[in-house]
Amino acid sequence: MVSPTPPPRPKVAITPMRPARGVRPRFAAVVVGLWALAVALVVASVLLVATHLTEVRVALAVDLARERPDATGDEVVRAINIALLAGAVVATVVVLAAVVGCVHAWEGRRSARGWFAIAGIAAAALAVGGAVTIGSSSQAVADAGLPTAFQWIVPAIACALGVIATVIAIIGDR
Repeated sequence: MVSPTPPPRPKVAITPMRPARGVRPRFAAVVVGLWALAVALVVASVLLVATHLTEVRVALAVDLARERPDATGDEVVRAINIALLAGAVVATVVVLAAVVGCVHAWEGRRSARGWFAIAGIAAAALAVGGAVTIGSSSQAVADAGLPTAFQWIVPAIACALGVIATVIAIIGDR
């Protein structure tokens, strides 16, 4: 015999497979602000070098040729081009990694710390690489239009801001 009422439905709970995304960390605004300032300093340095690229390239080539009289003109030009290209690539890595890290930090993702670490390491490489590349040619490069502050001080400040922001991002949400 068939019952006129259907059997009671079982209680079903649908739960997500992964935990819900965290809320924005307390220090997210500070971290994003410091990294934004660091990125602005890196971009300002790159734009300043790009504005005086020909003059900077000539100044570096003349000083390198003076230091290495046995090097051919092609070798000197190739070395300068490689150094400037490497700097541009590393600056791009700093900017992209920092921007991705800022977006992830703002969304409360823990992966932001990894992106910030990449950006911080790249910023340190950029600051040290720029100081080493320009190093002995500092006065000639300044005469070519790149102020001494943008030769190593501004990239070093950008690196320091990025490292401080990264440390805050790592220990701030514990």
